[in-house]
Amino acid sequence: MRTLLFIFLIGALLASCVKKAPSDPIPELEYKDFQLLSGIGTDSAQFKIGYKDWDGDLFRNDNTDGPNTVISTFAFNNDSNKFIFDRAFAYVITQPADGYYKGKSIQGDIYIPVSEFRSDTATKKIMFEIFMVDMKGNKSNLLSTPQFTFN
Repeated sequence: MRTLLFIFLIGALLASCVKKAPSDPIPELEYKDFQLLSGIGTDSAQFKIGYKDWDGDLFRNDNTDGPNTVISTFAFNNDSNKFIFDRAFAYVITQPADGYYKGKSIQGDIYIPVSEFRSDTATKKIMFEIFMVDMKGNKSNLLSTPQFTFN
């Protein structure tokens, strides 16, 4: 009887150590990088954003599903000594690999090219906020980038 109880306790202990995959439908974003692209035009750059989506519906099936990514630019205002909204852009990011990952827990990096992200090149300090909305309408966390200063 003691052996059976011991085996049961060991089994319960091991089962409690197994991590279950999150079932939260809210996608998560993480800022990774922002690089200016030279030779392409005024204010051309690329974001690298990490993502996690537990139910695999972060991306659009095609361009007709509407935008799922919003990037807002905030310009530093010297008079108020704070960042104020400048402009926003909406992007459609479609399913990679022809939707092979749809419905599965996914994570990776997204590269998002942007251009003319400032309304005025005289603006020298900016920051961005980014969020995504999945196919079920779940909004990701609001990602804020570091402050960038341009010459």
